[in-house]
Amino acid sequence: MAQLSTLDLTDHYMKYIAPLILLFSLIGVQAQTDIPPIVTTGLDAYQKSGANAALEVWLKGSALDDYTTTRLNLIRGLTQIQIEAAYGKVVGFEPIRSVTIAPSLHRIYILIKFERGPIYAVFDCYKTEHGWIIPSLDFNAKPTAILPAQILGGQP
Repeated sequence: MAQLSTLDLTDHYMKYIAPLILLFSLIGVQAQTDIPPIVTTGLDAYQKSGANAALEVWLKGSALDDYTTTRLNLIRGLTQIQIEAAYGKVVGFEPIRSVTIAPSLHRIYILIKFERGPIYAVFDCYKTEHGWIIPSLDFNAKPTAILPAQILGGQP
C-alpha cells in the first residue's frame, strides 16, 4: 500500500481544498454586496445617532417619507418596547440573508446587535431610476415575527 508524502498532501490541498475555501469566502462577500447601501447607511445612523436618524435615511424618497403618522408609528414601533432601555445601545449589525425577488426588489434580513440582545429586521428595498428606496420595513425582538421558517430551520 502506497503512502502519501507531505508533498502529495500539499498538492492535494492546493488542487481541491483551497478552491473550496475561496468559493465559500466569496459567497460571504457576495451576500454583503447584495445589500443596498440605504440599509447599511441607516444602520450606521442608528448606531451613531438613534432610531430617528435611521428612519430619516430609510424613509427618504419612499411613499412613507411624507406621512407624519406613518413616521411616528415607525418611531413608536422602534421604541415601543423601549428597545434601547431594555437592550442597551446598538453595537453593530449582521446580515442574515438577502433575497432577490426581482432585479429591482430585494428583501434584506438583518440582525441588529444591541449590548444585551438582538433585534430582527426586514427591509424591502426597491430600485428606482433615482436609486434605492425602502417602501416597507419591520422590526421585532422575536425572530419568528420577522424571519421566514426556512431561515430559522437552517435551510438555504
